[in-house]
Amino acid sequence: MPAKGKGVPKTHEDEARRGNIHQEASKDKITYGQGATRGAGAPRYSLIPAEALEAEAERFELGEREHGSHNWKLGMPIDVIIDHLEAHLTAFKLGRPDHHTGDHKGNLAAIRWASAALLWYLVHYPEKIEIFQNESLDINID
Repeated sequence: MPAKGKGVPKTHEDEARRGNIHQEASKDKITYGQGATRGAGAPRYSLIPAEALEAEAERFELGEREHGSHNWKLGMPIDVIIDHLEAHLTAFKLGRPDHHTGDHKGNLAAIRWASAALLWYLVHYPEKIEIFQNESLDINID
């Protein structure tokens, strides 16, 4: 157990300030001062605000209740998702609450949902997203 006042650092930045992190020559791992290691380049999920993640999860649940689980993955026009994102961004900018939740958080959560959906399509169907730059299209998942 660490001595009083010398607790385990809470963040990567705390470790860096204490001089406990250094990159190995291979750049494949991070070694902490106490000797523990972890892979370098792993996503830092701890940097995502828990409130934002929770709001996004609540928005996905709302979609599940209204349309079914993962319904959006069945394919829809990309411009519908972009319109959804822009409508909620505009509502937020104009100070209008979300029509589902009655608050501004709902608009921001809807923006996160739309961004996540677009990202999912980009990862799973990149050719469809590239084509969209020139025209509107439906994503048909066979």
